[in-house]
Amino acid sequence: NDFPPDIWCVDKTDEHFTNPIKIDSVNSPAAEWHPSFTKKGTMYFSSERIDNGRIFSSALINGQYTKPQIVAGAFNQSHAGDPCISPNEDYLV
Repeated sequence: NDFPPDIWCVDKTDEHFTNPIKIDSVNSPAAEWHPSFTKKGTMYFSSERIDNGRIFSSALINGQYTKPQIVAGAFNQSHAGDPCISPNEDYLV
């Protein structure tokens, strides 16, 4: 049992899902949760690595997620969370 929560991934084969794999490049010692993805594969997610929750993004490059960057904007204050990014990355809910 991992705590705080982290972001994990599973692949789907024809018959089943694979075992979960932790995405180490986006996780920190703090809690991460609620990933949302663009068409290009960029992940937006919540993390408590700063304050009590901010929104971060991590680009998918050559099959690997990059170091997370905090999303700029006045809305991204303490307790920001549960992002839903549009597929074209033109708005965030």
